Amino acid sequence: MNSKQQYDIAIIGAGMVGLSQALLLNRALPDKRIVVLEARSIRQGDPSPSFDDRVTALAAGSIKLLNELGLWAELQSATQDISHVKVSDRGHFGAINIAQEQNAGSALGCTLSNRVLGKVLMQAVESCEHIDLHAPAAVKSVSFATDKVSVTYGSEQTEATLTAALLLIADGAESAIAKRLGISFESHDYQQRALIANVEHQRAHQGHAFERFAEEGPLALLPLAPIHGRQRSALVWTRKPNQADLLEQCSEAEFLAALQKQFGWSLGRFCAVGERQSYKLQLINANEQWRSRLVLLGNAAHFLHPVAGQGFNLALRDCERLALVLAEQGGDLGALSGLNTYGQQRSNDQWLTTALSHQAISCFASSFVPMQLARNLALSSLNHVTALKSLFSSQMMGQATNHKGLRI
Repeated sequence: MNSKQQYDIAIIGAGMVGLSQALLLNRALPDKRIVVLEARSIRQGDPSPSFDDRVTALAAGSIKLLNELGLWAELQSATQDISHVKVSDRGHFGAINIAQEQNAGSALGCTLSNRVLGKVLMQAVESCEHIDLHAPAAVKSVSFATDKVSVTYGSEQTEATLTAALLLIADGAESAIAKRLGISFESHDYQQRALIANVEHQRAHQGHAFERFAEEGPLALLPLAPIHGRQRSALVWTRKPNQADLLEQCSEAEFLAALQKQFGWSLGRFCAVGERQSYKLQLINANEQWRSRLVLLGNAAHFLHPVAGQGFNLALRDCERLALVLAEQGGDLGALSGLNTYGQQRSNDQWLTTALSHQAISCFASSFVPMQLARNLALSSLNHVTALKSLFSSQMMGQATNHKGLRI
């Protein structure tokens, strides 16, 4: 069966970034028709399979944006506020403590299950009259003309073609579709794996998040909402591949003992650990994030190390700015002039966020004594110099501004 449809904007990928972008575009351009294509099957009312029990740390700026979209009332009951963040260098004096006083007494951010966030985003998209969602809808070909882009998609039984003024690709790191369009990627292999799990501990976390750097890689614990009075945190533990494999496969007792030794007793004894998973860590950047009638978003544009949990928050800021620029520019949504404006307005934030996460890994992995001293002095300066601490905090919370006063 063949059919042809006309849209204003087409989005490939129904993950957190693709769905968020669709909602932001619908808010900024309420009269435009938007379509989202997802290669995997989605049962009626269920989110994409990419929404599992992993946890996302939402920065204060992201919370504000989700509230503006009318989603926060439904999400808030499933979140855990982050009231305090401590970044430290294991075995050294350097540390920075960021409290919610740096955010006018409001939470610095929160943690939320991807499953919950995905369900709410999906329901919001399905309720929008001008957003269509097709799944399974694997993209088979993309072609560009002067005034439009054509996308052929379908399943094993059906095939259809749609046209749009603008195509947005949000289908993950090193996007296969972007590669088919001639876009290349630069990558840096950290030679590490991130082991993720939820852990139970004796003491109440009181909304505290910890980022502890060591030569083997950082260890992060993010507070989770208690379940039946049990205190929990989400663990992201960066290790060398062979070490991550051992920790993923060892007994619960062995795992908890290793975690206790690495982290210490700030949360009391670690009592239990949930399902353990690990994934390879890389920095991947697209060499071309936009061209006429095309923009890459989320992990397809920049895939970051999970240190500081900035990946989704950065992508959400990209999505917000793209929607606003398209609304301000008007006219042809796929015109290169408007997309150039978007790219220029997002370059500072993307560069700074990427550089902070990447350089932190390189710096804290060094056993060179002068480097150890320099990084600890830097942490101490950030903690004690008010202006520096404010700037650092604003960037981490997604509330910084660039020289033109735009929120980046």
